[in-house]
Amino acid sequence: MKRPSKKPSPEQQWQKSIERITQVKRVLLGFRSLLDEELQPMGITMAQLRLLRAVEDVPGISGAKLADICSVTPQTGQQLMTKLEANGWITREKNPANERVLLARLTKKGEKVLQRARAVAEVANRKLWERIDPAKLAVFDEVLVKSCENLKGLEGVGE
Repeated sequence: MKRPSKKPSPEQQWQKSIERITQVKRVLLGFRSLLDEELQPMGITMAQLRLLRAVEDVPGISGAKLADICSVTPQTGQQLMTKLEANGWITREKNPANERVLLARLTKKGEKVLQRARAVAEVANRKLWERIDPAKLAVFDEVLVKSCENLKGLEGVGE
C-alpha cells in the first residue's frame, strides 16, 4: 500500500529550490568551461562567439542592443566588441541617424571564424545533452522559458 506523500515544509521547499538553482549554475559554468577550452585554440571565447552570432543574426546591430541580446552589461559588450574588431571579425560604423551609435557587421574573416567556432560549439552541445531523453529536454525547455517569464515580473530582474 502506498503511503500518502507528506507535503514538504517551506524550509524543505526552499532547500530544494537552492539545490535546483545550484545545479543549473553548475551546468552553465561547466558548459562555458568546456566550450571555452574547446574554442581556445581558435583564439575565441564563448562570450565572443555569442556576440558574433548576434551580429550575424542582426547585421548593423548597435552595441547596446547587442549587449542586451547577449545578457551582458553595455561595458562588457563594448569590451568584447573592441576585441572582435581588433581581431578583424567585425567592423563598426556610425549610424547615419545617430553618429554616437556604432553599428556592427561581420567581416569575411568573422564569418569564417564563426563557422569554425559554431562547429566546435555543436560538438560541445552534443556532449552536454547526450544520454538525455529528448522528451525530458523538451519539458526542461518549457520550465526554463516559464522561469524566465516569471523573473520578468519581478522588480529589477530579467528586464
